[in-house]
Amino acid sequence: MKRRDLNFALAGLGTFGALPYSWAQTSSTASVISTPQMSLATAKLVALRTWPAPDSLRLTLEYSGLLKVESFLLEDGVPRLVIDLIGLVWNTESQNTLNQIIASNTMVERLRAAVQPVTGAVRLVLELKRNAVAEVNTVPAAGQYQSRVLVDIYPAKTDLLGLWLSRQQSAALKPPVIVVEPKAVPALNSTTSPVQNKSDSQDKNTSKTTAISKTKKIIKTIAIDAGHGGEDPGAIGPAGTLEKDVVLAMALQLAQRLRSRMGWNVVLTRDGDYYVPLAQRVQLARAAKADLFVSLHADAFYTPTAKGASVYALSDKGASSAAAKWIANKENKADLIGGLNLSSKDKQLSSVLLDLSTTAQIKSSLSMGRRMVQQLGGVAHLHKKQVEQAGFAVLKAPDMPSLLIETAFISHPDEERLLADPAHQAKLVAALSRSIATLV
Repeated sequence: MKRRDLNFALAGLGTFGALPYSWAQTSSTASVISTPQMSLATAKLVALRTWPAPDSLRLTLEYSGLLKVESFLLEDGVPRLVIDLIGLVWNTESQNTLNQIIASNTMVERLRAAVQPVTGAVRLVLELKRNAVAEVNTVPAAGQYQSRVLVDIYPAKTDLLGLWLSRQQSAALKPPVIVVEPKAVPALNSTTSPVQNKSDSQDKNTSKTTAISKTKKIIKTIAIDAGHGGEDPGAIGPAGTLEKDVVLAMALQLAQRLRSRMGWNVVLTRDGDYYVPLAQRVQLARAAKADLFVSLHADAFYTPTAKGASVYALSDKGASSAAAKWIANKENKADLIGGLNLSSKDKQLSSVLLDLSTTAQIKSSLSMGRRMVQQLGGVAHLHKKQVEQAGFAVLKAPDMPSLLIETAFISHPDEERLLADPAHQAKLVAALSRSIATLV
């Protein structure tokens, strides 16, 4: 039997944290499967989650306590991923929950779990639907999460980048019909609505720009990055609105608008609820030879009074304000929450990408950023009326203008209501589209 060892890790003690979502959780009162070595098991499951992406699968086991993890891949016959969780308390509810969340995915056919009679280890066997590349990593407690075991499964012998680009091109040929469901939040007071009377005339200007672009046969490629996703919810508003949901809805709308009205190529770093590491977002945009990279966010601040949209470009000389530095540091820690792949290859890639920046890229980004500030100011309150700069990781591609847009502060109650309003989302998307249309 051909066996390939994947991982050996010892995870430390986790700290208890809040779990604000309706994730499947195991019960500490469930009956425990009895084994001779069960007295040695001290780690307890807190939650089981799965994040199926179009091209991969992530399974997350969150736990408290001390846990040792070993894993290997059996590649002969039916491909199987074997994971040994040494020191984990296992129960029937854990088994049932795991069966439920793994039922519908593109990578795993079935899953078996059993407690080994000699060692007391919990052995998970995932029978895969096809040959695959599997990675099993342990991640220490971060943000609202306790310690986690991350299981990532990708198609084997497949150029993931090529697969991603192929899917993006197919989406471009058939723009999706986007339906944005409003959040259940209190009604918005009409006095807080943004100025609306400029949109019609500005849309006419956009049409003129579009006509000029088509006449010149200028086709651009725009990379749209919806921040956070999957394990990383991003900022959470007072009413529970998640940043990752809001920015994904706007990213999908913006992609559809640019494709249908401009006829431009659009690539999305994510088009569903899954996490993409920061360095990989930049890598995907560069592989698509994007002419512009736009990362959408809706951040929170440590005070609920902060409000307004902001546009950020890269800085290689320090942040332009204390707030810009604080927000950049917060965004750059997303990989800690999302669960960055800890392989040496990814570390090297991250290091290379984070070191790349050029004066020309920053100059181009600032020029485009000023146009975005002008357009956003017509539909929303601005936090700052100029482009700010800070060392955001996702802006450090050396060969394309890159901007990060904080569409509002989701930590501000009024702005959270606006962000959850599809009509306001559409206005922000239209403003961004108008500014991007000037990229000719």
